[in-house]
Amino acid sequence: MFSHMAESAVQKGRKAMIVCNRKELIKQSYDKLVDYGLSPTILAPGYPNLRSSTYVSSVDTLLRRGHYPEVDFVIIDECHIAKFDRLADVYLQRGSWVLGATATPLRKGQQRSLHTMYTELVSTLQIKELISDGFLSPNVVYGSKIDLTALQTKNLEYNEKKLFDFYNRQTMYDGVFEHWQQFSQPGPTIVYNVNVEASKIFTIEAKSRSIPCVHIDGSIPDYQRAKIFRDFQKGLTMLSNCQLATTGYDFAGIKNVIANFATKSLTKWLQVNGRGGRIDRDKHHFVTIDMGSNTNQHGFWEDDRQWQLKKRNFNRAKQAAPVKNCPNCEAILASSATFCEHCGYQYTKKERELIAAEFVRLERGKMPSHLRKPIGKMDYHELLEYARFKGYKPGWAWYKINQR
Repeated sequence: MFSHMAESAVQKGRKAMIVCNRKELIKQSYDKLVDYGLSPTILAPGYPNLRSSTYVSSVDTLLRRGHYPEVDFVIIDECHIAKFDRLADVYLQRGSWVLGATATPLRKGQQRSLHTMYTELVSTLQIKELISDGFLSPNVVYGSKIDLTALQTKNLEYNEKKLFDFYNRQTMYDGVFEHWQQFSQPGPTIVYNVNVEASKIFTIEAKSRSIPCVHIDGSIPDYQRAKIFRDFQKGLTMLSNCQLATTGYDFAGIKNVIANFATKSLTKWLQVNGRGGRIDRDKHHFVTIDMGSNTNQHGFWEDDRQWQLKKRNFNRAKQAAPVKNCPNCEAILASSATFCEHCGYQYTKKERELIAAEFVRLERGKMPSHLRKPIGKMDYHELLEYARFKGYKPGWAWYKINQR
């Protein structure tokens, strides 16, 4: 979308610049502009300051050099990241148009409110609508409710050291691999950990179980990082990281996401799940293995959310329905469910709570028995009925049949 807007600006004799915060995103934006017939200049380490009608820039390079090209239109990719604020101020003071793009327009705590830089929020579609229209994959979540009340928080997030200590236990490593073997589907798995050290340890644990897994972080040389990403796309089973492959990382083949962390950040939770949401030819859905009660805290990835520019603290109770675990089929359900749509489990009147440590599929709602089977095995009429139940558009059923 923003590459098309940049092309339109150049065709009208204007100069445009896309600003990113990571090398991989710079490459993606550059390639997309080339697809539109443009010849952008890259402003990043190792590239000279050259004049052009179109730029793709690293925010760190611009801030470090203190050289800001004269452009009419600035596009900030992943504008929810506070690092871009100073750059936005520079161009707003110059009178340039500034457009921010993000899937998670949310600021909280001491972060500056987005409304101080942007005057209008255009929220086009909700995730559920994009699933209905065949642009995103449905999500199946497995998880359990973990007691994290004893963990300290700092700046509205869990203390990293305490969180690392909590996850850096053999029982936790054994648990995540057990759940992965039980619930994942065949295909690439991307793993998100508490920090870089945790990712390295996770990789060692995976290899000790003969699972092909590679760790990646920002300290690895560019050529080696590029090779790791290529290997992952060519068939490497697991890619382990902390937060490197989050915002903007685009590999449609991801079938499984392991959230091997807990977070207070709704933005982080949505961005991590979003890596599995890309559609692919043989992907009916993607699986999230939630090791940190993030679904219980933030709701499902596809829940409707009302965004606004002014900073606020999201009230989880108002943003997503509370959930509970199905004790039979390993699923997460809406707390009001009396019936599991996938295994047929019937809750008794006396049953009020499930065992907190039980790892199950997180689901909600009440589905007819004849629809309790994998999406890939439903015929067209069953898909239509399933779409109505889930609140998807009828076109979703056609898309799924056409995808086969």
